[in-house]
Amino acid sequence: MILTSKYNIGDVIYEIASRSHRMDVECPECNGKSANTSESWAKCQKCNNAGTVVKYSPRVWTPTQCVLTVGMIKCEVGYKDKVEYMCNETGIGSGRLYNEEEIYSSMNDAIAECYKRNKEGTELTASLHRTIDKILEGMR
Repeated sequence: MILTSKYNIGDVIYEIASRSHRMDVECPECNGKSANTSESWAKCQKCNNAGTVVKYSPRVWTPTQCVLTVGMIKCEVGYKDKVEYMCNETGIGSGRLYNEEEIYSSMNDAIAECYKRNKEGTELTASLHRTIDKILEGMR
């Protein structure tokens, strides 16, 4: 068996990552109005009288804006083969591991992959929303 990696020691790489953001939004049950009352009978079960609930934005893929240099390559063979890299900038041996599927040889390639993944994610999210809406309609 010959183990191969996409990148070599000394290669410059660019990472992409997906993130979502926490947002406080107006409570959909009380429309934010229960925060203005001290009446115990008017307690909103959804927001506990805070007037807002926590919502997370959809996950979005973006380049991390870090230029990294490969310093170590780790190949695992077994149930799920994977190749990971450690970089000089984040520490070799005790630093962070970067998955081969989330690193690219140029910023342009990283940006192109982010566009592709975000487009795929948007379609999946829209499909998931339609499914959830159907389930909720059936519960009425």
